[in-house]
Amino acid sequence: MDLSFIASRLAELLPIVDSKTTTQRASRSGSGDYIPCVGTIWEDDFTKEVITEWSKRYPSELPGFSHKWIEVKYPNRRGNCDLCITTQDYEIELGEPKYEWAIEMKYVRFIGDNGKNNDYGVTKVASPYRKDRSSVLDAERLSDFTIAKRKAIIMYGFEFDSASYDHAISWCDKNSKESEKSKNIERSNNMKKILHTEDPDLNEMSMLSLIPLFEAASRTRKINLSNCSHYEFDNLIKHPLYRKGRVIAWEVL
Repeated sequence: MDLSFIASRLAELLPIVDSKTTTQRASRSGSGDYIPCVGTIWEDDFTKEVITEWSKRYPSELPGFSHKWIEVKYPNRRGNCDLCITTQDYEIELGEPKYEWAIEMKYVRFIGDNGKNNDYGVTKVASPYRKDRSSVLDAERLSDFTIAKRKAIIMYGFEFDSASYDHAISWCDKNSKESEKSKNIERSNNMKKILHTEDPDLNEMSMLSLIPLFEAASRTRKINLSNCSHYEFDNLIKHPLYRKGRVIAWEVL
């Protein structure tokens, strides 16, 4: 199975996971529980829920699916690989690796649940420092991972534009209980300030801006990547801010 198909399948399934998830995380600052949705669950939550949904909806594409595919330990290295999969296209021959694909996932968040700026989004993509656990260092770890035949970096995240604020206010009117309405409107106003600071004319923040950044940072560490594939998702309904976004994928060659 090619990586473009995997990325497109994840983009298709992400809104379904968003609508179904009951996982609820809380702010580390103590400000309360997040709204349960793909935008607020952790990266490992999403990885587990999306691959489980894939196996249920298209079981023939992931024969032998097991939760052992999630968080697979790196041999001779610290840490785990987020996801290893084998699809219906992979015929294991003598001496071939157990898995077809080893995938490191990365949730890139520009704006937090409270509508304020997330200071770590770009750091998670391109930082050279191990403490930041960036996608560049994930790609470097994957380079000599022998349990899978092919390796990939997949990023997902939310995008914003001139319609984002009006959508958020409309969502608040339709979906907020009175006790939550002021908090949701505050979220929306915080987001509006960030978008105006970033792009006063169009209020746009796009995942596409990360592509040249990640590719350039990878080149500095002599990591070879395929051309990227990317797919949009839209019409999410669980959170006033997290309405649409994109999945981006590269093969680590």
